[in-house]
Amino acid sequence: MKLPHHPTLLALVCILSAAIFPCIASSQSTFPSTRNGIHIFYDQPPWVLTEHQIDFLVRHYVGCQKIPRTLVDRIKARRSDFLVLAYRLAFGTYDNSIAGYVSGNDWIKDWDFVSTRNDWFITDPSSTHTGGRVRQRDWNWYLMDISGEVNGNTSDGWKEYWTRTVLEQLRDTDCDGVFADSFGIPWNLDPTPVWLQPPMDIAWIAHMQSFATHVRSVLTAPGNNYAFIPNVGPWITTRDDCDYADIADGVMVEMFASPGPWDLYDLEDWQLQMNRILDLQHRGKILICQPITEDEWAVDERLYNLASYLLIKGEHSYYNLVFGENFYGRLIFFPECTIDLGEFTEELPNSIDACYDDVDGVYRRDYENGIVIVNPTWEEREVVFDGEMFRIDRAALRDNPLIDVPEDGVYLDRVRYEPVSGTVAVGAKGGEILLRSIPLDVERSMAMPDDAQVRILGNAPNPFAVFTEITYRVEIAGSFVITLHDVLGRIVRRWHLPSRAAGVHMLHWNGTDEAGRNVPAGTYLLTISGDDATKINNRRLHTMTVLR
Repeated sequence: MKLPHHPTLLALVCILSAAIFPCIASSQSTFPSTRNGIHIFYDQPPWVLTEHQIDFLVRHYVGCQKIPRTLVDRIKARRSDFLVLAYRLAFGTYDNSIAGYVSGNDWIKDWDFVSTRNDWFITDPSSTHTGGRVRQRDWNWYLMDISGEVNGNTSDGWKEYWTRTVLEQLRDTDCDGVFADSFGIPWNLDPTPVWLQPPMDIAWIAHMQSFATHVRSVLTAPGNNYAFIPNVGPWITTRDDCDYADIADGVMVEMFASPGPWDLYDLEDWQLQMNRILDLQHRGKILICQPITEDEWAVDERLYNLASYLLIKGEHSYYNLVFGENFYGRLIFFPECTIDLGEFTEELPNSIDACYDDVDGVYRRDYENGIVIVNPTWEEREVVFDGEMFRIDRAALRDNPLIDVPEDGVYLDRVRYEPVSGTVAVGAKGGEILLRSIPLDVERSMAMPDDAQVRILGNAPNPFAVFTEITYRVEIAGSFVITLHDVLGRIVRRWHLPSRAAGVHMLHWNGTDEAGRNVPAGTYLLTISGDDATKINNRRLHTMTVLR
């Protein structure tokens, strides 16, 4: 096998190539702003979904990958700006035991053709595989000559084939870009060629740059406007010093914030990952954060990952939900992704150190409606704040890990909140999201709204001590239920309102519960919904305060 060209010379070739084939503006314009809200990608939704489930998908996710054209068409008929990424393994190819990628409506296997081109493969004399090929042990794919410089095929090699077939895949499946998986310095090879053994393996970076420069010159050429988003893995090794902002529209960081279920990074690794992410975003690139979730009861880890995302969220930062094998074939959603913090009030920091609170020993960032706190150390921290705030009730979330979206698309949010005053304990490797006010803490439907068929207009006086008058409007005649909750979501009182005509109605309340006892002073939450006959799924929240 030929040794690779010197990386410095190859880097010069990449620079000249970029000058000859300048990239037009990135496809980022199709990616929505993420300043407000938690914007979620779905790694691989089920291919078979009801119409109601598709309605849910387009309302609560911004994009996905690995789906067929028929599903893409159904989704984009409802929401034309829903993002779909094509999936491709970047630096390797599978044999016929595994389907390689989705194009049109099918999983494609191209091994029968690719295996005939031995000059596309990285080989080694010590290999026991056919043709002396090098195989990746963990995922069982063969390593390819991604630049063509190793085997001297720079015009009809792997990168040309990959780019050509990806372009066909993007068009056949109506995708907005390609997610290039397993991008980075290859690891755990069988065998590992001498020139790919540390520390010499950094020579691979120049080949990565050559590959990406060619791919991007095609995907952003006139007539094309596709995003190129490689998976850079956990991004916690200093050996990979590739400048991805120069060669891609953005990156996916796999194993974001933590390497997997019940496993966490050391502080230095977490800081390195966060700082690389911040640098990329300051250069106007897309970020997709992908934690690994395989256990719906791992609530502490879920909130730690989400808080880390909110800590470094910028203009185009997305949170990718990927689930283990136990979740395949199921439409999944995590209720904590509905938390409403508003926009961040502090712009993206230049370094993660700018988020560090040296008094409390945590990292924090302010939002319009709350504070995000991350403690990436192995010691519990006590955080001080002003006044009363609300934290997620972890026990309630753990006891009711509702994650499946049913066929009727009616998903009941199980987030509950508990008030905290002045201080909060943040556990080791923990994250907290504290809200100044509770937007929707009662169990509620997240199905398609029914055009505001009924809503509470308000109450007066508010606050009140003796009695108040609740006003509500009915658009379509029917029977309704008004429910009063305390701030922990417990039901205090219900009023069943049969046969209400369309129009404005009033209800008098004297401040008592179901048993006729005066309720304590405090804040109460009022909802109105249809009964089973009216089949109105949405509930609209109104807050009122009782004085004693």
